[in-house]
Amino acid sequence: MADRRATNKYYPPDWDPSKGSLNTFVGQHPLRDRARKLDQGILVIRFEMPFDVWCLHCDKHIGMGVRFNAEKKKIAMYYTSPIFSFRMKCHLCSGWIEIHTDHKNAEFEIISGARRRETEYDAEDIGVIDLKDDKYRAKLADDALFKLEHETADAQRAQEARPRIEQLMDHSDQFWKDPYTLSQKLRKRFRTEKRVREADAADSRAIQTRHGFLFDVLPASKDDAEAAKAVDWKHRDPETPEQKRLRVEASPIFVKKRKGSAAPASADIIRAAVSKGRDKDPFGLAGAYSAAQPLQDTRKAVLADPRPKTSRRTHPSSSVPPDPPPADPAAKRPSTPSRSGLGALATYSSDDSADAK
Repeated sequence: MADRRATNKYYPPDWDPSKGSLNTFVGQHPLRDRARKLDQGILVIRFEMPFDVWCLHCDKHIGMGVRFNAEKKKIAMYYTSPIFSFRMKCHLCSGWIEIHTDHKNAEFEIISGARRRETEYDAEDIGVIDLKDDKYRAKLADDALFKLEHETADAQRAQEARPRIEQLMDHSDQFWKDPYTLSQKLRKRFRTEKRVREADAADSRAIQTRHGFLFDVLPASKDDAEAAKAVDWKHRDPETPEQKRLRVEASPIFVKKRKGSAAPASADIIRAAVSKGRDKDPFGLAGAYSAAQPLQDTRKAVLADPRPKTSRRTHPSSSVPPDPPPADPAAKRPSTPSRSGLGALATYSSDDSADAK
């Protein structure tokens, strides 16, 4: 709003140039609220903290570069330079902090409300030039022998640092002697790498479109190739018709598969079962014997039955077959199997054979 008011071109109808500027006519200062204490010699400015400090009111840290609305006021003079005071409130606790300019030492001095964070270091440890104080400079100016020793030490340090300085200069000339050629090489390499990146991106998009992936496909790398070679794929032969028939015959027909039950036997398990069965029965006759065994047992039971075999052909004139003779209660009848399925078929075949005889 203040910026728009500063550029306002509206002139009231009752204004004329004889009444001065618009600020004089309205009765306000051009700096607006910043000049509300101008009668006390105070101007509100934006002050930036020049170093890290600790607030003495809340014991919180205030970093370098934090800005405040500070009250600027002239308090003294250092020769011809004014000394200013900056007074502001801490943004964490609203405590007042006051800082003065120190022209003698070319820095700021904290007067109240905070203390400076100590960051002392040795100039030789970090490799910077150690600036001498006033006493050292006065001694160089007054003592000629001390000055000679100082110049000799400086010349010796310069001689020791000369190879390193020349190496740095050669390194700089190598990269900046012909900047156009270096820039040309850099652009050429960048264009080549860009073509490779675009080709890889096109391949990735093609794979993604072909397989319908919803994720981005990264380009192939050397690590991926080594990892793929390390995978041991167990190749298995396809299931033969004989193995499939054995698996179907061995599986139950009317048993429902429960949830969580084991999966059907694999091809390896079937092959092992087939090979084991061939070792025991190389000609495959065990299955035939086991299938014919119930029929043979039924035939033996029928032949061992003591009851007389009657046929309808012996009574051509009678429409009703004669009653069978009474059974002897003392005689024990052999147990016959159930006449269903193969047993019934065996009984009918035995009756037909007896009638034929």
